Amino acid sequence: MGVKISNLPAIVTPAIGDIFPVVQDGVTYKETLTQLSSLFATSGANSNITSLTGLTGPLSAPTAIQDSLGNNILVFNYTVNAVNHIQIANTPTGQAPEIAVGGADASIGLGLRATGVAGFIALNAQDTTSPIRFLTGTSSQHVTNFNFANTAVSRTVTFPDSDGTVYLSNKANGTEAANAVTASGTSGVITTSSLTTAAGASYAITWTNTFIAATSIILLSLMGGTNTKDTLQIKATAGVGTSTLTITNNNAAALDGTVLIGYMVIP
Repeated sequence: MGVKISNLPAIVTPAIGDIFPVVQDGVTYKETLTQLSSLFATSGANSNITSLTGLTGPLSAPTAIQDSLGNNILVFNYTVNAVNHIQIANTPTGQAPEIAVGGADASIGLGLRATGVAGFIALNAQDTTSPIRFLTGTSSQHVTNFNFANTAVSRTVTFPDSDGTVYLSNKANGTEAANAVTASGTSGVITTSSLTTAAGASYAITWTNTFIAATSIILLSLMGGTNTKDTLQIKATAGVGTSTLTITNNNAAALDGTVLIGYMVIP
């Protein structure tokens, strides 16, 4: 008399080389785990996995995920001896789900690649205030928001084919008093006090502007004011966070009012 299957000892971890009995048409054959796996994957209703219910471990060697019509939705490619991978995480209410990278390397990039000469990468967001933002720096502490007009038009922004820094307009105006003014921006207008500078004399103003560096280029323009004397010379000497703004009166008479000076700082 044989032993009931229920009375046989269990295998803790089956190995690829283990032999399993298979009864076919009343005859017992031996099959390996590899042969059984091939049988399950290619025959009948098991030819494709249709449900992942209860799956708690890795899904090994998938080639694609398809829709109900057999069209590919997601295709998997692999690299021999790969150590880095993509991670997808869900989140609680109020937080955005995340596509990230993980793996053995200390620093890992993430690539997005379109194909063909007309292929493009589209970022689609309906936020009307800051639809695109970059979190950079230590612990992602620096946030850079990109804002766009909420209009039904298409715009093209072309970057120059050269190395350099893109400077943004940060307008700040200021009104001078007692030979000092604060106007901290890359552009703006400085309004002087009512000047009475004598003919041939100069008036120096200490201008505080955090965008100014010792090597900055400062462009100045006379824009008017209540002063009626036209022949004026203006110059700015750059420092660190400051500039000496000098107005020289080249008229035959003293100045008689305010002077408006437009500026642009190229750091």
